[in-house]
Amino acid sequence: MKRAFQRLEREGSFRVLTRKVIVPSDEEVRNNPRSRSAKMRVAEKIGAEQEQDLGA
Repeated sequence: MKRAFQRLEREGSFRVLTRKVIVPSDEEVRNNPRSRSAKMRVAEKIGAEQEQDLGA
C-alpha cells in the first residue's frame, strides 16, 4: 500500500495525509485483540477542481 499511495501521489490523483502508518493504541489492543495487526494509511482523492488549486 505504501508504494501504491506514493505512486498515486506522484501521478497527482491522490494526496497522502499520513506519512507513517497509524497503529492502534495499547488500550484498543486490550479491548480488541484483533486490532493488534491493524495499520492504517490515509489518502485523499484529488478532484479536477483541487488539481487546479495545486497547479496540476
